[in-house]
Amino acid sequence: MWASMQGTRDPHTDNVQSVESELSRLAAQLARCNVSVSHEVLRGAPSVCVPEYVHAHHGELAVVQSPTRSAVADMMAYAWTDVCVRTTKCPVLVVRPHELSDTVAQALDSE
Repeated sequence: MWASMQGTRDPHTDNVQSVESELSRLAAQLARCNVSVSHEVLRGAPSVCVPEYVHAHHGELAVVQSPTRSAVADMMAYAWTDVCVRTTKCPVLVVRPHELSDTVAQALDSE
């Protein structure tokens, strides 16, 4: 449907491809430092998808990006990352967007 309205480009697909490309680049950098890494872009509610994926794949460490939110939102509600930290059965490293490469952070923010 998007293609018929806006031409042949789907911005969601473009963002996913951009994130996957950047994650592959980061994985290659880590591999050069003898760090074993796998990555996948998940679709769905992150508070459910991330713990399920990590459990199903026997993950040893989950690295997730903290969502950007206001101070009021921070006081009133848990982010999905908080749920992941509590429910994932392995350590979870939550990084702020500026700690990721700009390309990954920008692509994830536009989702």
